[in-house]
Amino acid sequence: MRKLAVADVKDPAYFYRPARTDTAPQPLVVYLHGACAYPDWECPFFTGVSPSAWLLCPPAAAPCQGGGVMWAGSTSSLAQAVERGVVALDPKTRGVDLGRRALIGFSLGGPSALRIALHEPGRWQRLMIVNANVIPSPAQLTQAGIERLALVAGAMDPVAPKLRRGARWLAGKNVDVRYFVIAEMGTTTMRAAPSASTNRSLGSWRIGTGRISRRTSISRPRPVRGYISRARRTRSCPTPPLRLGGHPRSRSRPTPRSP
Repeated sequence: MRKLAVADVKDPAYFYRPARTDTAPQPLVVYLHGACAYPDWECPFFTGVSPSAWLLCPPAAAPCQGGGVMWAGSTSSLAQAVERGVVALDPKTRGVDLGRRALIGFSLGGPSALRIALHEPGRWQRLMIVNANVIPSPAQLTQAGIERLALVAGAMDPVAPKLRRGARWLAGKNVDVRYFVIAEMGTTTMRAAPSASTNRSLGSWRIGTGRISRRTSISRPRPVRGYISRARRTRSCPTPPLRLGGHPRSRSRPTPRSP
């Protein structure tokens, strides 16, 4: 994970390079963190979502009382905060394919991701909403130009049933949608580092990778629980938990994963 200075913003953005070694431009995945957090707290967990794409984690601009920042304000200000991070990444020099983009929003970042996609129709082809109480309608997805949607929840998160029902409803409307359960993810904390099973499951959805297909397909929701049995057997976390949102008292951060 590398730090990236962003113009007119105090907090830096963070990014991961694609795992591929060829020089062809690769897609861009942008991650919007949860409420009252910092992007480097959560960015390492989502590297498995699309290993063959650039992963950019920009900071929100609205400060929280007690520390952290959150995605709040007008839709145009949210989109501008994301665009500042994209500009700082220097896509032309680094080889970022801005014609293929995906947007991930966790918790409060979920509604913000949908607002940004609707504000910039056609710019984002894929959307992942994680632990957020929001279900895009087929009309909204069409308006935004979203061709593939993922609804993701922690195993014990209270929004999981709603996201599961929403995925089934959207699949019945001929929307290319998937539903995932991530056992390691709680409402505000990461109980463990993502398992290989989790990374394979999210990676198999191929958010932001490959060619963007214009064909709509129906994908029935299929929960993924590859790590839950081990998590239940272990009283203590095998690795320090990653904070996802919340109201931190300090800016202590976990050791990031290697890119």
